[in-house]
Amino acid sequence: MLTCPATVNGECDDDIPAPFANFAAFIAGGGTASDNCGINPSTFSLMQTDMGTCPRTITRTYQVADSCGNTGQCIQTIIIDDPEPPMITCPATVNGECDDDIPPAFSTFAAFIAGGGSATDNCGLNVSTFTMTQTDMGTCPRTIVRTYQIADSCGNTGQCVQSVIIDDP
Repeated sequence: MLTCPATVNGECDDDIPAPFANFAAFIAGGGTASDNCGINPSTFSLMQTDMGTCPRTITRTYQVADSCGNTGQCIQTIIIDDPEPPMITCPATVNGECDDDIPPAFSTFAAFIAGGGSATDNCGLNVSTFTMTQTDMGTCPRTIVRTYQIADSCGNTGQCVQSVIIDDP
């Protein structure tokens, strides 16, 4: 009889434990094995499947045989799902008097960070998803609203809004 360690739940790929490389590591990691005729540790094996992205489900099937060649199996499941969106903070509101005071929008994540923005995520950002949308309203005062967005590795998104206000007093 073979019993696997408990299911593992985590949020990030860093939470995925390494598979057990041998029978001794399996037992040390919380697995159990028993047989009335004895276990043959050299027959210990692992088959793993990895499906999905978020949630990501890893299924590890461990197997070992007894001294007569009868095998026992158990399945350990590892589920990784990140529900937390990124935290993104825009640079401060810009106030000016003339259209010449309007700074260009940040077109890349690197420019956004260099311009005073910040973004973090518990499992890592996907910088290729960085986007900006802009609306331009009014004439005097003229308000430009820039919404910046970025996603993490699970597709959760975070947004922030930067305003540019032009008013000729």
